[in-house]
Amino acid sequence: MAQKKEVFGADFIKEEIKTGPSGVYFFYGEEDYLKQYYLHEIEKAVVGDRSNVNFKRLTNDEFTPGDLEEALNSASMFDFFAMAEEDNAGKLVEIYEVDFKALKPGDFTETLKILENAPSDSVVVIYSTSAEMPQDSKPHQNLTRELCKVTKAVAFPYESDAKLCSWLTKIAAKNKIEFDPQLARMLIERVGHSMLLLKSELDKIIAYVSSQSRNKVALDDIYKIIASNKEISPFDFANALMKRDGARAFYILSDMKSRGEEPIIILSTVSRVISDIIRVRGCMDEGLTRAETAAKCSMHEYKVKLYMESLRNTSISKLFSIAESASRADVMLKSLPIDSYTVLERLICEIAGVK
Repeated sequence: MAQKKEVFGADFIKEEIKTGPSGVYFFYGEEDYLKQYYLHEIEKAVVGDRSNVNFKRLTNDEFTPGDLEEALNSASMFDFFAMAEEDNAGKLVEIYEVDFKALKPGDFTETLKILENAPSDSVVVIYSTSAEMPQDSKPHQNLTRELCKVTKAVAFPYESDAKLCSWLTKIAAKNKIEFDPQLARMLIERVGHSMLLLKSELDKIIAYVSSQSRNKVALDDIYKIIASNKEISPFDFANALMKRDGARAFYILSDMKSRGEEPIIILSTVSRVISDIIRVRGCMDEGLTRAETAAKCSMHEYKVKLYMESLRNTSISKLFSIAESASRADVMLKSLPIDSYTVLERLICEIAGVK
């Protein structure tokens, strides 16, 4: 089998699309927005759009080495509905959100061989999210390493604050709205580094500012739009606690308090979420797939996917520590004559190390 190859970034795939995509690409990492963007760009460059007869997407439910081999070796067809003949110049096969851990070892080995010997007239993109390829799981790290050997591997980590600030201000500028970089940084602090979420929240802010016949985002706009439009739940609160993100946890608690959510209900939900997450983390440590975890924990597979994505950098020991803190807060809330929200604020301070 081929030796370990270099892992590239977004700049590499951008140049590949300019010169013409070729070979087998493996997209993985945390940043789904960029992965989706460059996947669509490859689709446009190779087949025009997904309606082209030379486009084939293999998803988790229908993927086998045999299906992949058939898709790669089938002859390209002329698309009589295409606007121009050049739209039929290539063939594109997407391996989309396939859980390779669920494959039998022999099937995975066979898949690697097929990819390594993919015909030159086909472009292949393996598209995975952190749910399929969690990089804090050793079995999945091994799978990623093997896939990198037979592909042009392209990693998409979260972008830096500086790049995200620049991206957000440029989007606003295209809409004739001035967005100060400091306010952009505040948006990142409130929403996180997911470009999908940031774009969604920025679109709301731009729409609101435009409706006010203004051309500049103000500080109050962020407070007003994010607080009123972003649905924040006890799950988000638990997630902030797991990350020991005190600022985010205090913001979420303030939002839930303003909406009149009862502290005992908040803590009860947080405890239940932590319990579920501990079970999922345990399954991840055992190397179980998303489907296996969903079956073992009696959860919907999509819910397991969300949990797995939130647990990328969270160990089981950290979760147990958070669970113990939540248990102490529950006893305090039910037994001491103290303001209930103060108990939750102390919980944040204890877990996040805020003084």
